[in-house]
Amino acid sequence: RTNFFEVFMRQRWSTFSLAAAVFSALLTAAPITVNAQEIVVEDAWVRATLPGQMATAAFMTITAKNKEATLVGASSSIAAISEIHEMKMAAGVMRMRALADGLALTANKPVELTPGGYHIMMFDLKRAVVAGEQVPLTLTLVDADGEKQRVQVSAQVRRLGVNSDMPADHGNGHGHGHGEGMKH
Repeated sequence: RTNFFEVFMRQRWSTFSLAAAVFSALLTAAPITVNAQEIVVEDAWVRATLPGQMATAAFMTITAKNKEATLVGASSSIAAISEIHEMKMAAGVMRMRALADGLALTANKPVELTPGGYHIMMFDLKRAVVAGEQVPLTLTLVDADGEKQRVQVSAQVRRLGVNSDMPADHGNGHGHGHGEGMKH
């Protein structure tokens, strides 16, 4: 005759043994990387939007520790499309373009994504982006060995003109609202 406590303990031990066996198998089957590629993201922020604005930009400093990498993509739940962009002067005109091959990150050298330089453009916003909130971003990188890595970032939203040398209307739409002298 078995009492309830004995049955309970056998079931608990059986569950524990099964979990321990599965965990042990996973540890022995999966390679353990000791010096994994490390990506450090600092001071991530997104520009707040005006009513009806359908695009904005994200800025930050990214450092690839120990190994070169390339920022090949970005995404956010607030935007249908996110692209890595570069702004630079060409023949006296400020031009913005998507970086088709991504943004190269030299090992241990911070790369700044700033207004008027490299940045992540987010188009077809699903909602307004309000100062003070946090925006989730997922950065996709490929290291020198071809290994893909995703980095989750929480970027603070700042109002227009804060820490910015970019015109206040930047981000009002792709190809629109950039003001005179701004071309794609």
